[in-house]
Amino acid sequence: MDRRTITAILLTLAVYYAWIAMYGPFEGTEAVVEGELPVESVEPVEPVIPVATASTSSLPVQQLEFEACDFVAKVSTEGGGLHDLVLPEVEAPLDIQTLWGKAASFTPFYDSYPGWTPYGDAPGPLTMAGPRSTVAAVGTGDLEVLPRFGVESNRGGELVLVGVTDDGVAIRHTYTEVAETEEVPCHLAVDTTWTSTSGPVDSKLWIGVHAEMNPGAGYYDNELRPYAVVDAGQDWETDLGNVETDRISEGPVAWFGIADRYFVAGLLPEAESNGVLYFSQRGEGEEEATYGDHYVVANSLAAGAVHSESFRFYVGDKTRFNLDRLHPDLGVLQNYGWFAVFSNPLLAFLVFLQGFVGNWGLAIISLTVIVKGVLFPLTHMGFKSSQRMQAIQPQLTEIREKYAEQPEEQQRRTMELFQKEGVNPVGGCLPMILQMP
Repeated sequence: MDRRTITAILLTLAVYYAWIAMYGPFEGTEAVVEGELPVESVEPVEPVIPVATASTSSLPVQQLEFEACDFVAKVSTEGGGLHDLVLPEVEAPLDIQTLWGKAASFTPFYDSYPGWTPYGDAPGPLTMAGPRSTVAAVGTGDLEVLPRFGVESNRGGELVLVGVTDDGVAIRHTYTEVAETEEVPCHLAVDTTWTSTSGPVDSKLWIGVHAEMNPGAGYYDNELRPYAVVDAGQDWETDLGNVETDRISEGPVAWFGIADRYFVAGLLPEAESNGVLYFSQRGEGEEEATYGDHYVVANSLAAGAVHSESFRFYVGDKTRFNLDRLHPDLGVLQNYGWFAVFSNPLLAFLVFLQGFVGNWGLAIISLTVIVKGVLFPLTHMGFKSSQRMQAIQPQLTEIREKYAEQPEEQQRRTMELFQKEGVNPVGGCLPMILQMP
């Protein structure tokens, strides 16, 4: 740098500071006293999508504490998913040890219990996802290769992760707590953006929910399983062997995640998407495998293109009040099997009664009394029919003995007797059948 350049710079600085001394800051700026913030706040700006081209795969993995919506969890910067997801205010189901199970444990085919307690030890808080889980993790291409993220922001119910994959996709993954209102239960807003930093990317863009599960659990066991609501219906897997290779679930996706009988943890797409849902497995072997589902939002990304998706992440109970506020189709997650046609209206009526009397025990008693009252005419008819059947038992016995070798004549005489005495042979069963559901 020559002498004239240095002189020009010094003269420019002298003029600048002389102006500040005489007239204050230039128009459009505001003087800020050290340690104080400006009085007028700056207009918020849209988050900047990361545009770095260098892969962040070498970043160290961090486990971040995260707490929102009555759950606590850890977020891994490898994949950006949640794990160790616990509901501290909810007690886990009791581990029931049956008496016959204890008896069987003494045989050579079972491991004996060290001691028998019918309900086991205190279960503690409910864990929805264990330490190997990847709940709401995102990535590109292979499920087994999770991108590494850096932490852009982590404060008060909001976490922002940014990273770049080896194939040149910049990902911004954001969790934001949304407080409960009359319209929605408390949940996380999950916003994810994939950006091509250079050329076209021929990799699937996905977000998934996977957790540790017990492959040996039976149909009636209360165990976590992959669940989804697709094409307004429930889809789930009881046999985890079926997800060792990806199984597609065709149709519009309203929700996907994991669930047991009473609780769910999963994602709802905020808008209609052309994404495809797969039931899938991450990892191999009993010690590494996790099960769940992943949602492929795009199969490729053009050079410089941006793809964004928004979801709601809800973890909590399957009460109809919460499910209906999330999405009108989520009521199917309350699985009543063949009796759903009876159970759904009865449950709605039970909830109404509970709101009226203010106590679940009284609501159940009230529902029982009302159902018994509605069915009383049929019960009375069934009781009278049973009495008539008892009265004609001697005649029925006589017919069976007299026409033992003539089954057709025995049937004809029996029906004539029923008609003459006004007896309906199934009249006593009908009220019991109606009450079974």
